[in-house]
Amino acid sequence: MNIIVEGEASQSITSLIVNAAEWGLNELLGKQIAAEISLSVQLQGLIDGGNTHGYLSIIPEGLLGKKRREFKISLVYPIQPHILKEVLFHELTHLKQLVTGELMIAGFRHPSHPTTKSVWVWKDKFVCTNDQMIGTDNRINENTIDPTQLPWEKEAIANEKTLSNKFNEFKRLTIR
Repeated sequence: MNIIVEGEASQSITSLIVNAAEWGLNELLGKQIAAEISLSVQLQGLIDGGNTHGYLSIIPEGLLGKKRREFKISLVYPIQPHILKEVLFHELTHLKQLVTGELMIAGFRHPSHPTTKSVWVWKDKFVCTNDQMIGTDNRINENTIDPTQLPWEKEAIANEKTLSNKFNEFKRLTIR
């Protein structure tokens, strides 16, 4: 497992991020798979015009059909440490979903549209991110529903506080 933190932060915040990420990867993936992960955590100002506190990227982007083991998490900083942990655990949940294949993202080019579209596959359901993809069986138009109701987001949102509390308890028990 390789975890690096990019951006200006105090030693205590950097240490918190590294320790929480290491614990979270082990908790979500198990030690064997977690050991294969390379994670860069980038601290930055506003993301998406302030509409989000974090974002997960696959490195290299566009890698299809291969094991995804290199990731970057972008986090808004400065932010309160307890919120920072929750956002980190939210994004680590998405990382777990991608590594285990629960969530797959594929890009394709449709003949009637010159740009590449993204299709999000959750287990056996396809979720298309573009209005043009409505109507095919097992497809939900992401723009017609509250994004927090998407199955991968529901899991990540549920894990924010749960994992943060478990991590706090782990730290409390190991510091004694």
